[in-house]
Amino acid sequence: MSSQYKQIGNAVPVNLSHAIGRSLVGLLNNITEHEANNQKITELA
Repeated sequence: MSSQYKQIGNAVPVNLSHAIGRSLVGLLNNITEHEANNQKITELA
């Protein structure tokens, strides 16, 4: 692991990292669901 990653990892509190990670997962799941819904609508048209 490079020293840059270690520096960032040491600078970010664990709880903040956890909150950011959960938000990103939720966002990515919503994007995936939105794309799947658009695909279904396109197939029906």
